Parts: sequence; structure tokens; C-alpha cells
Amino acid sequence: MNSRRVLATVATAVVALATLTGCTPPMPPEVRAALAEQSYTCVAGASSVAMPHAIADLATSWQDSMLTACPEMSFLVAETAAEAGLVIDATAETIGGAYATVPFALDATVIAVNISGLTSINLTASNVEAILAGEITDWADPAIAAANPGLGLTSEPIVLDARIQKNGKAPLTSWLARLNGGVFDDSKLVEVAALTVDDALVLPEGGIAFLPYSVNAEAMWVAAGIVTNLKHPNESAVIPDSDHINSAGSQLRVSKTETAITVELKPDAKPLAPAGQDQAVAPYQAVYTVPLGLTGPDSPVARAIARFLLRQDSQGMLGASYLLPIPETVRVEVLELVSVGLDIPEPTEVPEG
Repeated sequence: MNSRRVLATVATAVVALATLTGCTPPMPPEVRAALAEQSYTCVAGASSVAMPHAIADLATSWQDSMLTACPEMSFLVAETAAEAGLVIDATAETIGGAYATVPFALDATVIAVNISGLTSINLTASNVEAILAGEITDWADPAIAAANPGLGLTSEPIVLDARIQKNGKAPLTSWLARLNGGVFDDSKLVEVAALTVDDALVLPEGGIAFLPYSVNAEAMWVAAGIVTNLKHPNESAVIPDSDHINSAGSQLRVSKTETAITVELKPDAKPLAPAGQDQAVAPYQAVYTVPLGLTGPDSPVARAIARFLLRQDSQGMLGASYLLPIPETVRVEVLELVSVGLDIPEPTEVPEG
């Protein structure tokens, strides 16, 4: 959500309430965060950041932006997590040994398919379960055809790659279970620590694989839409694109400790429409967050760099990468935790206009 839109919308409500009540209401956290970001928080010094391949190309852009905003603060890209003061890990659920851990970006598990000439395909939770069990072995199976009216799939053996990245397994299988009457047999999935673009690119003709969205966005295989209502398969298929993943991101709810922020998907929560739109699209609920951890001795420089990378402008740069920004409701909470100990002026007024 654009910070100016946040300020314009919420500021109007704050001013109106103050006028009606004759008192100053508490400032909403999203307004406080947006106001605090009108100026940079700079701490002289340097640190290093370990970041995943999916956002590696953004490092130079962030470094240049930081040089302009905070000339005395900088970061280098670390070769390994052990060398870094900040660790962003797209394969982890949390960062071990960190003194602060927060969500940094969104990812999701997608079901990638390689069939020559195919531009789209739908699968039901039951289809996926049967493919894993070896009960569906051909793409022309009637059960797959029922999920794809008019597609006309021809007979071709299904080649299964049952690997799935460990941190992306539960988000996918729990969603498929909800769509499958509460049960989904995931015993044939093979957990691995990480799946790379190289792993994805060897998917053979007729292949199906379970990949992170960030990996498949680079590999560019067709990602299956997940049918939520077999009576209307084409209309109910949820496509794993940025809009539908972000919609699920708006269903994430925050849990906090003094050192960590975690999120949990609330599948029945009403997804929030993005700014400028009246209605949210159907959420692709196999979504999860990529954590950022601050490691080593607690460092104000590292905290300031983390805050810089979590600024709305910096998060906006993720649109040029293979990851997606965290939702604004989560980001507001994240900023507060990473900013502990930093000298950030407390916003006291909602600006006019």
C-alpha cells in the first residue's frame, strides 16, 4: 500500500474524529509508521547482509539508495550467513541464533507443470493427492479433465518430482487439506532443505514439481491453478500469481515476542482489497514468509540497515525480484521490533493535505 495513500485515507479519518469529539485520538500504528518513514534513520557504520538468490540482483539498488539517504551507513553482501550481521533466508522458517527475527518478504509453494504448448492448467486437491499416490499417472485422466473443461489434454505420462522445500510444505498441504474435506495425504512428498532454479529447470516433459513461487517465477513453468469448487472449475481456480498470493498475505496475523515476530494464516479471514480496488481476489493460501534475522551482538547499525530494507520504498523494489513484499499490516509491526534502541522521533501530528 502506498504510504501517501495510507496517510491521506487514515489522516482524514483521524482529523474528522478529532473535530467531532474535540480531542486527539490515538494515532493508528499504520499512520505512525508512515510518518516515521518520512525521514531516514541512519546510524554511522557498516554491516553485511546474506540474501537469497531471488533478491540478489537488488543488492546494488539498495546499496545505492542507502548511499544517497545515509552516506555514513552501508552494507556489503555476505558470502555466507555465518559472515553476516543480517540474514535473509528464503529456505528457513526462522533464523537460528538471531537476537531479532521478523518476516521480510512473501513466498508461496506452487505446483509447476511442464507440458509442451500448455499455457494453463487446473488441479484439484484430490488430483494432487492421487498423483502423489500413483493413482493418476496420465495427464488425460478423466479426473484432471473434469478440472479443465475445454482444455483437451492429450494422453501423456505424468513424471512426478515429489520433492518439496521444507518450509513450504505445510502451507501447501494444509490448504489442500482444507479443500479436500479436511484430509490430504502428503506422505509421498519428500522434504528437502532447498530447491533451486537449477533443480526446477531439469523438470522433464510431462513433469510436475512442487516449487517455491520465487523459484518458479524464474524457471517460468506453468503453475497450476488450484480449483476450490469443482462445479465451476475454471471460475474457481486460484492462480499463484502476485495478486492472489498478496491476497492471502492480507490474511496473515501477527504474533509477537520481545525478539521475534511470526505470522499465521487465518484462512477464514476476509482478504483485504489492495489500494484502489474495491474487492480482493481469491487468496492463494499456500503462502509463507521469508524471515530476516539480526545475528551476532545486538547492533544499532544492523537494526538501522534492517529498518532501511523494510522501509516501504525498499520493499517496493521487491517487485523487480522473485519475492513479494510483506503486507502493510505485518510490516508496521516488523518496523517496531527492528527499531528497538534506535533514535526515531515520535510522530505527533498528521500532516495537512
